[in-house]
Amino acid sequence: MEIEMKSAESTDAAKILKLLEELQDESEFFTVKNLAQLTVEQEADNLDKISDTNDNLVLIAMAAGEMIGIVTVAKIDKKAVGEIGIAIRKEYYHKGLGTALLDEIIYWGDHFSPLNKFTLSVIAENEPAIGLYRKMGFKPNKVAMVPDREGIERKSFIMTLELDESTAK
Repeated sequence: MEIEMKSAESTDAAKILKLLEELQDESEFFTVKNLAQLTVEQEADNLDKISDTNDNLVLIAMAAGEMIGIVTVAKIDKKAVGEIGIAIRKEYYHKGLGTALLDEIIYWGDHFSPLNKFTLSVIAENEPAIGLYRKMGFKPNKVAMVPDREGIERKSFIMTLELDESTAK
């Protein structure tokens, strides 16, 4: 299986929205707020704005021309912290795709972004994801109650990764 990774472009907006809907249907752990209200035009505009920054990124994984995974980094307010979101099609679980996507995003953060830390939130029951994040160097920072897509508060871990500040950016 050959996997291609690429930065998302505005022309990918419709396919990204379709992927996000499918990912949300496949996993109880993956939620995108207000996804149903987001239009293709709005997503295309968001992707254009993201591509004009060096502290936000949307990376897509492709196999045989089909989107199979996505990882995003969104800068949090005025801090030099990026919040990561990652999701992979269920049929590609446990095949190294999550590791590859995170590896790419960490490399980007270390070498091309002014961010100095990544953060993410993971539902406590999502043990495979927690294992992946730990393997990639993320450390649990705190426990929080985070609403799922039905609004039910679920125990979650906030995990962080310090980026390599010695790398020239």
